[in-house]
Amino acid sequence: MERRQARLPWWAVAVVAAVLLVAACPTLAQDADISDDDDAGETPEFNSCIFKTNTKDGGIAEYDISPLRISNREDLRGQTSIDVNYHVKERSEDREYDYYLNVCETLHNADRYNITPDATMAQFDKKTHYLGGVLTEARITSLADSDLRYIMGMGDARQTTIFFFCANVGLSHPVFAAESISSTQSDYYFVWNTCAACPIGSIERTHCGEKPFSPCKFLGIDTANTSPVSILFITVFALVFAYFLFGFVFNRVVRGESGADAIPHADAIVSCCGSIKTGLIFVFTCGRGGVRSAQPKGPAYQNLSTTLNLADSSESDLDDDANEQLYE
Repeated sequence: MERRQARLPWWAVAVVAAVLLVAACPTLAQDADISDDDDAGETPEFNSCIFKTNTKDGGIAEYDISPLRISNREDLRGQTSIDVNYHVKERSEDREYDYYLNVCETLHNADRYNITPDATMAQFDKKTHYLGGVLTEARITSLADSDLRYIMGMGDARQTTIFFFCANVGLSHPVFAAESISSTQSDYYFVWNTCAACPIGSIERTHCGEKPFSPCKFLGIDTANTSPVSILFITVFALVFAYFLFGFVFNRVVRGESGADAIPHADAIVSCCGSIKTGLIFVFTCGRGGVRSAQPKGPAYQNLSTTLNLADSSESDLDDDANEQLYE
């Protein structure tokens, strides 16, 4: 007998076709969006400015280098030169290169040199130029605290890495460090000391700007890290010191006084010190010791003792003999 092939019913074929069509719609829509972006010539944007990392004490440090974008620092209206980007010169006996860089966004005014639209670094010599990095796949990494590395995407077998270090020097500019050439690619390295590389929340990052941050100081002391009570004591001490200094100079120069007499209120100071001494003795002896006057000494007392024959007398005998001599 001849076997007949089994056929799916028409409604089953329709269901399978509908499922495949629905599954293919997101892919088709995504392809359509990408083609539209390519036609429009827009540069893709990446969140390559923000970086978070764990600190040694178990916290989280967040960094944001977006203030270093040229568009955030320069007015680009009417600018047509590539010099509007960061311009780093390298000059030596056998080398003469100019580097143009930008971070977190592409180079500005680079289209006149037929440079790819997503370029972030270009190297120029006297004859031609080379693509040194692109915004695509640009990222920030870190190997330790306060160590940020901005790595640009690969461009024509060339890649650029910028080492950022937190410093209170303003936004500042990059500096060329080195170039490494191998058989497969070339790597360019730059160093950038900037306040934009400081952790968010730090004083340097909070006050980050074109110029270095100068904290408010009083008598050479940073008031941001000093308590109000300490500032009060320092102020009182400074005023008292200035009063006695100018008073000493006035008494010395104008009044012609010298030595301890030139010190303002010298008698009051001595009296105050004596009162403090008496008070301390009273406190530490609980009022029992009192203050005993010292036995008088000197030639006058010795002559009086010889005249009254008091040298070998007891204290009570001295009082009796003194009274008898007084009334004779």
